[in-house]
Amino acid sequence: MQAAIEDAKHGVWGPPTASADWCEINYAMTKYIAEFYNAMSSLIFVALGLIGLYHWRSAAHEVRFIICWLMLAGVGLGSTLFHSTLLRSMQLLDELPMMYGTLAILYLWIENGHKRQSYKYLPHFLVVWALIWTGIHGISHEVRLFHYHFGVLQAISMGYAIHALYKTKLPHVKLYAILYFAPFLLGFVLWNLDKKLCTKVQHLYFHAWWHILSGIAAYFCIALATATRYEKLGVLPKIEHNVLRLPHFSNAKDLHLHRL
Repeated sequence: MQAAIEDAKHGVWGPPTASADWCEINYAMTKYIAEFYNAMSSLIFVALGLIGLYHWRSAAHEVRFIICWLMLAGVGLGSTLFHSTLLRSMQLLDELPMMYGTLAILYLWIENGHKRQSYKYLPHFLVVWALIWTGIHGISHEVRLFHYHFGVLQAISMGYAIHALYKTKLPHVKLYAILYFAPFLLGFVLWNLDKKLCTKVQHLYFHAWWHILSGIAAYFCIALATATRYEKLGVLPKIEHNVLRLPHFSNAKDLHLHRL
């Protein structure tokens, strides 16, 4: 991990103890926030998670979707705390919710085809997997291990999304897929440029853009999984849009499902 170019002061949180210190100059804006733009951009996850939670909860969707929206908001909260402090404990509050949220989304993709559960022990497996990797990431200070683990989980999620896109007959789902893949892949490129070319692109705040783009991607990933869930159960999703033009589905009660 390429260390950020630091200034002389450490702010109110003291010297960084996290194993990752991003390209943004520490405490350049205020002594209370180590990486101001990275911290503020993290709030998009909180906003999108709460928006999704409001719409999906009011429409009586299955618990699985509620969990995903809560995880998305949790990622934003943890990321904001981490980039504000650069403390190791806050780093775990950033990284672990990212893993938990991705595992929750994998449940959406895998258990997506029938009214009755196809994989009875899938929730147990995912919980055990999360606990094991919580221990590994808690003990290991090697941030690349987390990046590899998270990358593999994301690749699996995208694989399921591509399969769903190939099978679907819903035209709007293709747009959701584009708004999932394109922002995520562009954000990933910017994330890498921020690491590799720090001194040249520091003023562009690419890591903050990664937050914004991956937050949008996460919203449409969950929307895509929701739409394909409707389709598999033989219900045409009734699409509505809020003032931000973000889609949500208002006829979940037609699914007659009230379980995980």
